[in-house]
Amino acid sequence: MNAWVQMIAEDEAEGQLRAVYQELLGEGRRRAVPDFLRLHSLVPRAIIPLAQLHRAIAYGPGELSRVQRELIATVVSAINGCALCQELHSRLLLHRTRDEALVAQVMRDFRTAPLAAADRALLEYAAKLTTAPAAVAREDIDRLRQLGLSDAAIVEIATQTALFNYLNRVIQGLGLGESSPP
Repeated sequence: MNAWVQMIAEDEAEGQLRAVYQELLGEGRRRAVPDFLRLHSLVPRAIIPLAQLHRAIAYGPGELSRVQRELIATVVSAINGCALCQELHSRLLLHRTRDEALVAQVMRDFRTAPLAAADRALLEYAAKLTTAPAAVAREDIDRLRQLGLSDAAIVEIATQTALFNYLNRVIQGLGLGESSPP
């Protein structure tokens, strides 16, 4: 995939980057280094911690279901206009829900999608944290608690939201998926 900065492929990696790629691929979970990690190939010290954080937040055990995590990833990416992440995570959401109409509505406007009250509230919180983090207030957390979400789940919502804001900004800011520079 193209980016506006150099991304070093696995077969071109040397030194520390080669070791990092080998560690990632040696885990047996991947056949290739994902583009969002290769985007960091010029700063190899960041790749393993980012991969570990991503795996822990997006896929590790926790209070949030995989559907809830994909809802957050899809909505945050849509708000940020990160087409690459929105496409990927809406496909993962579809895989989890098997509900094309739901996924399409979530991508258009999650507020009108047929979601449980807790899921709608967690997306409202994620949207607010994405667009106006300074406006988040104790009342937002209290609302999530009133709908049955534990403090651990609320921390997971904030962390998943922050992770995808980070990934969206790096992907968009470095042109992953866009045309290469001349």
